[in-house]
Amino acid sequence: MCGGETVIENCPKISDTYASSRILTHLGLQCIIEKNVMTVRNNGNKTVEIPDDLMREMRSSIIYMGALLGACGECRMSFSRRLRARAKTDRYAYCRNEKTRRQSG
Repeated sequence: MCGGETVIENCPKISDTYASSRILTHLGLQCIIEKNVMTVRNNGNKTVEIPDDLMREMRSSIIYMGALLGACGECRMSFSRRLRARAKTDRYAYCRNEKTRRQSG
């Protein structure tokens, strides 16, 4: 979630690579996958929420929570159905990093 452009080489052509690209694109970043290279350009996040359908595409999508908290100071993402039913809470986790929000604001 850093600014500028990031180039990741030797990316495998697996579903997690494409799911990650869709999540980053939803967050407002530009992702280009050519052969085995992924280029990510951050022109500024447009949202801090990852919807349920994108969260379900990638088992490790929770890793985006730390990146969003660090970059934006907040994030919002859905829980799995099993966890939601057990916790009986709102279907989204909303996290806020007050220290980051104060520094950026």
